[in-house]
Amino acid sequence: MFNCSLIILIIIIASMISADKSSNLGKCQQEDLLLADCLEPHQNYIETSLFDASGREISNPIFMKKFTNFTKTVATCIGTDLICDTARHYKFFVDSLSYVGENLYDLKVFKCLERITPKLQDCLNTVPISFRNLRKFQSYTLDQKKLVNCVIEKMKDDQVCKNRKIIDSVEKSLNATRLIIRNFKRFRKGIIEPMVFSESMLSGIEVKRNKKI
Repeated sequence: MFNCSLIILIIIIASMISADKSSNLGKCQQEDLLLADCLEPHQNYIETSLFDASGREISNPIFMKKFTNFTKTVATCIGTDLICDTARHYKFFVDSLSYVGENLYDLKVFKCLERITPKLQDCLNTVPISFRNLRKFQSYTLDQKKLVNCVIEKMKDDQVCKNRKIIDSVEKSLNATRLIIRNFKRFRKGIIEPMVFSESMLSGIEVKRNKKI
């Protein structure tokens, strides 16, 4: 269910521009170079751990903690003083991925998800949505909203998971994942507007019906 975030970052990294180091760089070229420089120290990790990721890694908290540390480190390196679209888009994606990782792999939240894994599978069996569709970066659909609601209802039935803070963390993480999917599709089409990720974007997230982005 959460695999798409990992796959998205892999694609982002794979499509990263390679900047020429010249002495007379414009501001946008400098930011492109900054992006490359921020990823350069992590090339071994990217090549040995991320490019071969299958999606099963989401059940490995050690792997995902390292992945989240990676996205947070890159986000910090990029900084916030950005004016050009490319750097601002990448900053949005690594910030949103960091948010998902920090929330889902909190110890209490992850233990909850482990406890209700069979019930989560029931949601996936009931709601006609697949990992294959997520990888195609589908826009928001009513099915995705149904899936989120199903997960939340399963959590409310569990003694550990029904904690309000845990439910909020999972719900916001799911909505953040949906936000990443939609905006990466826009990114690929070249129609994304620069934005700064914030938790406030996840409240009352809309559902698109029969309308392609």
